This record gives sequence, C-alpha cells and structure tokens, in this order.
Amino acid sequence: MAGQEEVPSFQEWLGWAEEVAYGLLHLLPAQFYALTPLELDRMAECRARAEQRKKWETAYWVACLMSVHTRKPVRTEKLMKPFLPKKTSSEIAAEREAFFEEFRRKGADDHGNHR
Repeated sequence: MAGQEEVPSFQEWLGWAEEVAYGLLHLLPAQFYALTPLELDRMAECRARAEQRKKWETAYWVACLMSVHTRKPVRTEKLMKPFLPKKTSSEIAAEREAFFEEFRRKGADDHGNHR
C-alpha cells in the first residue's frame, strides 16, 4: 500500500534492536533479552530525547561564549540546525495547525472562565 512503511523482517528488527541496546543504551545481553520490544523502543526514545536536550544545552552555552566575540549574537538555533531533522511541508503545516488549535482552545477556556 502506498504511504505505508514496509514491516521489517525479524532479522532486520533484531539488527536494529541489538544496535540500540548495546550501542545507544549500553545494555548487557541479559538486560536486552529481558525487555519487551515496546520497553526497548521507549528506552531508546527517552535516551534520544535526553541526548537532544544535552545538545541544546551545549549549543546554548557555546552561543553565549561566541556572542561576546561577535557583533551580532550567535543564535542557539543556528548552532543546532545540523542536528535537527528536516521537516516536510506537511509536518510544518500540521504543527502550525496544532499550535493554532491549542491557542483557540485555550482562548475559549479563558473566555469561559471570565464570566
């Protein structure tokens, strides 16, 4: 079917899972095999988010250090650009729509609370 990802074979999934478990998460084989696939996936997600937060923190401090030596401030976002995934136009549009929907919902909630 168009638009759907192909399901990997067990061997392909195991190769990915072992790389994540032993490389990214530094698990021992017994620890790896004690996890369910969902637990492993959740651990990998959390680790990736923690690493991304660390990159943002590092970029912030580097931007501060660099900015004292430049005429224009160095932006943290500019330093992080190579580490951020590129978004498709549909992802950008969906994020924009979600933001405005949240904004409208909060506005309606606030408006209802002032009566």
